[in-house]
Amino acid sequence: MCYSATASIVNWIFGTAGCALLMRRHGLAEGVFYLVVVQMQLVEFLLHANPTCGGANATASIAGMLINHLEPMALWAGVHADPSCGRPPRWLYSLMRLYTAAAVLYTLYALGVQCTVVTPVSAPHLDWTWNYSGPAHDLFYALFLVVVNSISAMCLADGAVRCALLTASYVASYAVYGATHSVGAMWCFAATAGPYLLLAYKWLAGGDAFRHPPRRLRSVAEVCAGIARGLRRRLSYRDVDFDREAMGAPGVLLSTGRPPSSGGGGSAGSASLRGGSSVTLAGSSRTGEPRSWRLYVSPPEVGTNALSVQYLSEVGEWETAQVFLTRT
Repeated sequence: MCYSATASIVNWIFGTAGCALLMRRHGLAEGVFYLVVVQMQLVEFLLHANPTCGGANATASIAGMLINHLEPMALWAGVHADPSCGRPPRWLYSLMRLYTAAAVLYTLYALGVQCTVVTPVSAPHLDWTWNYSGPAHDLFYALFLVVVNSISAMCLADGAVRCALLTASYVASYAVYGATHSVGAMWCFAATAGPYLLLAYKWLAGGDAFRHPPRRLRSVAEVCAGIARGLRRRLSYRDVDFDREAMGAPGVLLSTGRPPSSGGGGSAGSASLRGGSSVTLAGSSRTGEPRSWRLYVSPPEVGTNALSVQYLSEVGEWETAQVFLTRT
């Protein structure tokens, strides 16, 4: 790929920044894919920094080969993690199983390649020897390209643009560097430029939808935060007012537009909860009929289906009751 340690580390920095920006702007699946591809620049930096065949060079070579072969799987994982991507057809699962099996076999075969160095034929680029291991290397990398393009076409918006970008960069690199055993040389720049090209395309084609993206899960931390937010949205209703007619008996908790049926004075009431659940509020000790209640609902403890509810009456008195959740 890159021709020196400096070029490699600079491209890695700019490429990683582009991937982070792409993942934040409507491109989780593509961002994950290019983020894995860009790590090859870090591997190249280590290889250029250790140009002779030794322990560090051999370890970096194995890491580079594994990252290279995992790239289609990274795109596949990104598609499943990105809620905006299309659902993969069944035949694509079969194609991924075929690629996974081929990748395992080819990787085991190519592990015999100990080092990646600059040769007289490949200079000033590295000779990616594992790309030329065995008679089936052309078939394996053809399958590699078919898998990546198939995932892009079937699952990503404007998949044709992704397919054209990937195919054009590979064909151009093969035509220029194929004879020198350094086909990946042009991808030094393609992997770095790819996220920015997609960002430019999305900016031109997406308009306001791109400049103001919908809230999505963009990182492991945000996945956890998103789950917590979703739980709170489902189970917590704050500052909800109920008028006297909708309130009924002192057991009503929620209403979805029509007054829920009450069970009489002192008995438990029930109502619908958005998201497909129902709730039942145990009879409270409230004896008056305040015109409005404000509810502050706390999430249930782990292993229970009961919520602790404190409601503030109009006269400023706090009361506590229990809510039991059941699926409907």
